[in-house]
Amino acid sequence: MGGACDLSLGLEVEPLALVAVTIEAPCAAGGAAVLHHEGLDVSVLLDAEGRAETILPALAVQAAIRAEAGGQSAAAAVTVPEAARIDRAVLMWQGERGAELHAREFGADYGSPGHVWAGAPGDVEAALRGEGGMMLSLGDSRIPGARMAEVYTFPTGMAARSGAVALSIETPVAATTCGRVIEARTIQISPGVPAPLTRDLSLPVPGCEMEGEWLVLSDMLQGLTIAAR
Repeated sequence: MGGACDLSLGLEVEPLALVAVTIEAPCAAGGAAVLHHEGLDVSVLLDAEGRAETILPALAVQAAIRAEAGGQSAAAAVTVPEAARIDRAVLMWQGERGAELHAREFGADYGSPGHVWAGAPGDVEAALRGEGGMMLSLGDSRIPGARMAEVYTFPTGMAARSGAVALSIETPVAATTCGRVIEARTIQISPGVPAPLTRDLSLPVPGCEMEGEWLVLSDMLQGLTIAAR
């Protein structure tokens, strides 16, 4: 029988292989919780009652999720069949942001329709129709040392057109990044691939004399080849 301070975790499957997560941690009210799933870690801020709601991308059909808050942990699992029919790429980091995840769909140029990133995250309705991908930003930067992520999803199993999607990790040489070493992790799932592909990234950024330039890494993630269904 649970106690008054027990942490609870609720999961509900949403379209596009997303999972709605509800956390209740009454004895960690106003604090932070961390969610863990297949190598993805995300920090969530709890309200005055110790409750939080967020979305996590499923990285496996059998999606097991664990939450930690206030020295306690709880785990739950849910079946997400659609996770076998999507392409998904994750960029994860801790603390201050230093890199960005970019997707350029079907030959799109930077800043044009089909260039999907945190500043132009795409359209959920279009993704549901198989017409394009979408970007999800996760984590709460108000939490010191927060675990953050950007997640790109393309609905490969119901794609409305054929073509390629170029994926890249990009870092501006700016006052907040110059001279730093950017530490991050990528995770990628694709139809027919049995397990997520995880890679750790350690990227030295040039000094501040190069401010205004960009570093573009196009080999950390596999580009997507889409066939219309």
